[in-house]
Amino acid sequence: MTERDDVLSILKREANDLKDRFGVTHVGLFGSVVRDEAKDSSDLDLLIELDPVSITYQKSLDLEQYL
Repeated sequence: MTERDDVLSILKREANDLKDRFGVTHVGLFGSVVRDEAKDSSDLDLLIELDPVSITYQKSLDLEQYL
C-alpha cells in the first residue's frame, strides 16, 4: 500500500466526522503524495472545502487542530 493509499483511506474513514463536526464538504489531496513522489521530509497537501453556512471561526480553529 502506498502512502497515497494510506492517506486516502484515512480521509475516507474520517469523512463523516469531518462533515458532522466541521462542515467539511470536500477534501482534495494534491502534491507529492498523489504523485507517489513523497519523501520523509514531504508535507501533506490538502484542500478543504467548508460549508459556508455552518462554518464558524472556532470550527475552523478546531479543524486545524484536528488535522
